[in-house]
Amino acid sequence: MATPSSPYGSYRRETRKIATVELLSNHRLEKLKHVRESEVKASIKGLFEDCQNSTTGKVSVEMKHWPEGTTFDIIIRIIAGKRYTSQEGTDLHEHAASFFTLFGKFVESDALPFLRWLDISGNERLMKKTAKEFDIILQQLLDEHKIKRGSSEVKGDEDFIYVMLSLLCDNAKQLPDSDADTVIKALCLEWIEMHLPSFRKWYITMACYASRLHICSRET
Repeated sequence: MATPSSPYGSYRRETRKIATVELLSNHRLEKLKHVRESEVKASIKGLFEDCQNSTTGKVSVEMKHWPEGTTFDIIIRIIAGKRYTSQEGTDLHEHAASFFTLFGKFVESDALPFLRWLDISGNERLMKKTAKEFDIILQQLLDEHKIKRGSSEVKGDEDFIYVMLSLLCDNAKQLPDSDADTVIKALCLEWIEMHLPSFRKWYITMACYASRLHICSRET
């Protein structure tokens, strides 16, 4: 259960503290600045290569999907320190998009609980299916991080999952009545949901600024 969705209590206080102090501090975000910059550069380079390969020297860009895909890549690298291949990234992005779209869908049983067994719109069944698929992906990321931590392949806390593993697994008193894996996955989902819109705006600004610099350099 993600932080804003949970009832106020010790769980919500502790997870909010973790998110604010440990994950979203200015110092930690500054340390990850290179991730944002490298993903923007890679995305713009990809567009440039597409233009070069085009017979007309031009390509059509969907200004909704292009920034959204890149900002999602930034978020995944910050959370999991991983850069997916094109197909893996597409699959993960589609699962996340479906998850958050369904999160805001109206379900009849919310207003009329006795209709739950009917699932008239089919949204509840789809929600469970999508949540299960996305949970499997997040659990795989967690397991990969645990294996690397156990084999001492990691030097320091390189991404958010490592930070949360250190906080919750190495310090059982942090949230004694909660399963560490569940809390980490919930915080990952919360981080994606909270920052996808703001990173998208930041990305468009950076892309436009980079384009201006490129034009100026060509003119000079």
